[in-house]
Amino acid sequence: MKRLIDISQYQGQYSNGVWHDTIAWSAVAAAGIDGCIIQLTQGLGLINPLAHQQACNARAAGLRIGFYHFGRPNHSDAKAEAQFFLAQIRRNDIPTADIIPALDVEQIMIAGVEQKVPQRTLEQWIIDFCQVLAADGLDRVMLYSNPGYLDSNLSPVHKLKSMPLWLSEYAGSPYMLPKGWNTYALWQNSGTGHVDGIAGNVDTNQCPDISLITL
Repeated sequence: MKRLIDISQYQGQYSNGVWHDTIAWSAVAAAGIDGCIIQLTQGLGLINPLAHQQACNARAAGLRIGFYHFGRPNHSDAKAEAQFFLAQIRRNDIPTADIIPALDVEQIMIAGVEQKVPQRTLEQWIIDFCQVLAADGLDRVMLYSNPGYLDSNLSPVHKLKSMPLWLSEYAGSPYMLPKGWNTYALWQNSGTGHVDGIAGNVDTNQCPDISLITL
């Protein structure tokens, strides 16, 4: 079972107008962490200002690296978001990933109101996003979400079951799979994990077969 973490700019520090990667990556590697998936973008506007530092430092410590996009299907066009994500993946200063790209879709609350879209709209949004990446050679995209969200926001008969599933489930074991999937590729087992070299909490993950998520 391989152990991975996923991170964003919140595992860094902003001071004197500059973002700093505060992770001690050699300690992370020594703790037995095999890989790291880094948030690269969100919607059409957010770019992780630490992505370059985090990716290069993780790679230098011997970790596999990958990138994910936080989708905003309630707010933006899927193809536009995919192009935004791709533009950052293809930056000259971003190392080539070892792990397949991931799309994060989950509950979004604004002023206490969940921002929902119709089930078929969400399904097509995810398909459109993946088709843009596939046209650029990234034909395997991992879908991150939790069972409750997917079961509530996708039709029981959907076309996404071939996507590798990055399952978010903190109940102690990945006992509940969303409708349409009979296995998972990656299991996010905690949002409050502790790993040597990282101050504070970090998302931790387990992967039963690393070939399921590597390029």
